[in-house]
Amino acid sequence: LPALSFPSFSLSAVIAVLPNAFAFFLLGAIESLLSATVADAMTGRRHRSNCELAAQGAANMATAFFGGMVVTGTIARTATNI
Repeated sequence: LPALSFPSFSLSAVIAVLPNAFAFFLLGAIESLLSATVADAMTGRRHRSNCELAAQGAANMATAFFGGMVVTGTIARTATNI
């Protein structure tokens, strides 16, 4: 794994990227929930939306400490895995 490091940021930088971050959050949440719904239809199970979004959010925040990129669930990869 890459070295653990704390990303540098300032309040002005956070305020500047907040609208874009919110847009990414909404798009990622919609895509992940759509992917989970498709997986539900294929498997006959039912996902827990709150758990799905909380786990995705925690993982995406933790990845910043390793220099990673934000990701979401995708329909194509989910369907392939099922």
